[in-house]
Amino acid sequence: KDIPNLKIVWDENVLNLIERSNKIITFNSSATLESLIKKKITICLNFAETENQMFKNQVIHKKFKNLVHLAKSELKLKNLIEDKNLSSKSNNKKLINKNFRKYLSSGIDKEISKKINKELAKYI
Repeated sequence: KDIPNLKIVWDENVLNLIERSNKIITFNSSATLESLIKKKITICLNFAETENQMFKNQVIHKKFKNLVHLAKSELKLKNLIEDKNLSSKSNNKKLINKNFRKYLSSGIDKEISKKINKELAKYI
């Protein structure tokens, strides 16, 4: 099915694609984080499989749901893609810092956590 201004590619560097794109559509990928850091409009697919309790700790966008647009159906995805007034939710630097720092430093020791936070401060 054709959607105007939508191009699907698989053989290019994801950071280059994010930089050149207006809207990013992700499904449980590090591209979610990279898009938010770049302050891009980020749409995450939130179909039935992401609601499965077995995967609740593995779905990246659930940790950032206040920073992304969720598409819970094919129709919602189409509407988000076509919405010309849609804006990025990742312009709130304080909220991004809080969410990323918590996500990136969870489950690791304090020294590594400090290094990650110091490095992250350069970009956010």
